[in-house]
Amino acid sequence: MIKKILKYKYLYMFIAFSALFIIYYCITKDYSADNLWNMHNAQKLYNGFVPYREFSMIVTPLFHIIGALFIRVLGNNVFSFHIYGGILLGCSLTLFLYIIKKTCHSPKANLVLVPIFMAFLVAAKISYNWLCMIWILLLIIIELKIPDNFNYKWILNGFIIALIFLTKQNIGVVYACFYFLYLILNKNIDNKSIKALIFVGTGIISIVPFIIYLVCSNSLFDFFDLCILGMLDFGKSNAYSTTSAGTPIMIIVVILVLLELVKSIKTKNRQMTYISCLSICNFFFVIPFIDFWHLFIALMPFIIGLIWFIKQNVKTKALKQTILCICIGLTLTCFFVILLFFGYCIATLRVVSAPSEYEFYEAAKGIDVDYFDCWKQIKNYIDKSEGEGKNVILAYENASMVLLPFNTNNKYFDTLLTGNFGYGGEQKVIEKIQNIENVKIILGIGFASKHQTCHKIKQFVQDNYKLVDYICGMPVYEK
Repeated sequence: MIKKILKYKYLYMFIAFSALFIIYYCITKDYSADNLWNMHNAQKLYNGFVPYREFSMIVTPLFHIIGALFIRVLGNNVFSFHIYGGILLGCSLTLFLYIIKKTCHSPKANLVLVPIFMAFLVAAKISYNWLCMIWILLLIIIELKIPDNFNYKWILNGFIIALIFLTKQNIGVVYACFYFLYLILNKNIDNKSIKALIFVGTGIISIVPFIIYLVCSNSLFDFFDLCILGMLDFGKSNAYSTTSAGTPIMIIVVILVLLELVKSIKTKNRQMTYISCLSICNFFFVIPFIDFWHLFIALMPFIIGLIWFIKQNVKTKALKQTILCICIGLTLTCFFVILLFFGYCIATLRVVSAPSEYEFYEAAKGIDVDYFDCWKQIKNYIDKSEGEGKNVILAYENASMVLLPFNTNNKYFDTLLTGNFGYGGEQKVIEKIQNIENVKIILGIGFASKHQTCHKIKQFVQDNYKLVDYICGMPVYEK
């Protein structure tokens, strides 16, 4: 019986982790920007809006397409997206621990479980970055499990890198370049030219349907504007200063990755050389944001390599026992912190349990009551103003969150953040505002976020429009 259970232990781990993350999402009232921005985009796909042409999206759409399928199957509400996010996190953590077990060959490596789980909770946003990380972890597993002389290995690699591109285009391009160079430069691989053709051909064929869709939906230019040209504006507008708290950590990590790489080359450990190279590719996750959320995602291959590096270099018994005690202490500390955190969240939980309470859409289910009451006031104000013949702009970073239960679409204004407008940036949005007649602007810029704040748009409205009202603490302007 025990052997049968152990045979499927990673499946049980996946189910358990997914359930824990779903519970976490449901009880923590985490309606941070990323979670509901991403849900709103998935909801727009579900409602039939065309991405890029009809609404602003700065990444390739695979994450949001899968999210739209969850909404279709499980219902148009926040709980559906919580389930989606929980499954992504559960899958990422399970694959991560599987790789640690395969690379370190030590039961003591399991001691990292609780601290890593705690870190996953802190970084548990429902984001395309996690779907991207699942594909990257699968690449590592393919390298660990499948020999190079099997051609279908390179078919799988080409297909998965195409999936990375369809999830987040810049990371996909970085990994495609890395894999191509890895294939060409690796002396241990025979018939390189044939395998390179297989790899490149599979990748191109896998993204052709997406290109055809962009052409047929007349959104190819919009995609190029938002996802390619827009990245230049995004980086220029949002790069953190070199004094960011994450920068010293990144410097230390770069040094350690280089040490890992040198050590793995000297010991001729090809698998760890490969993982160290992936760690370098993953640094692109933190461009331009060097914060904990992006940093943790970027460090996942590095953590695998670091555990291996410690195992290879720690030889003395005293040092091993010291590291073991530190791991146990971290585990116990994290365990109690998790218990206290969950207890607090459960004690303070109040969510909209049924849409009938507010006579609004199904999407209200799962949203915190205090959030929803404010959003309801804003929506009622917009409806009243539009009934008076006004064209209302909700110029607010979290506009998509406010309008989430109401199934609306306002392109650039739903995620009013620098870097989200494509080529021309904020000036493009200012020109759109100027062209709207009889306009009333709810100016919430800077209320929700200190980063990606549209200062030019905010200053333009304050200089050229008259303050006439307030709603939920946000000033309202009109001509």
